[in-house]
Amino acid sequence: MNKKVIVMGASAAGMASTIRLQQEGYEVELFEKDALPGGADSSLNKKITEGETQYVR
Repeated sequence: MNKKVIVMGASAAGMASTIRLQQEGYEVELFEKDALPGGADSSLNKKITEGETQYVR
């Protein structure tokens, strides 16, 4: 049986949930409405957040 999950929002919590679910064997699709991941964190200083979110592009 294939286990499939949709995660809405690429915030820190959404990305962490996606990783954890994949580790548990789920097939995960992550959706984000904005151009960049990070949720509310993406409005913080770009120098700080750019280094953290580059890995999920």
